[in-house]
Amino acid sequence: MDTQAVIREHVRIPVTVRDGVAATIYKPSQQPVGVMLVHSATATPQGFYRAFAEYAAAAGLLTITYDFRGTGLSGEAKAHPQIRMRDWIQQDVAAVADWAAGRYPNLPHYAIGHSVGDTRWYWTTVPRNSA
Repeated sequence: MDTQAVIREHVRIPVTVRDGVAATIYKPSQQPVGVMLVHSATATPQGFYRAFAEYAAAAGLLTITYDFRGTGLSGEAKAHPQIRMRDWIQQDVAAVADWAAGRYPNLPHYAIGHSVGDTRWYWTTVPRNSA
């Protein structure tokens, strides 16, 4: 698979009026067949998922990685002392998913999570009365 043909775009996705997350969009060289969000493990920078995101994009999935507020390219924890893990769960995950849905409305959307990232995705996307 040719991961060198993958195009990377760096964006900032708003979460609150004052804050946002740094994200990277990995675009396939051909028309994408879907959108995949990668929800990372606790305090794991998005760069950890680069090879996976490039592989997924080379396979046709427009792939989005991001750093939670207070981690990685989204800023140091010292600059975000008020942010807690519940804020990542309730705000960051939802903001990225909403942003992606608005930007790519005609593609199917998928998500994959690593460690706590999987739990974050589940609890923010599954209706509360279905579990």
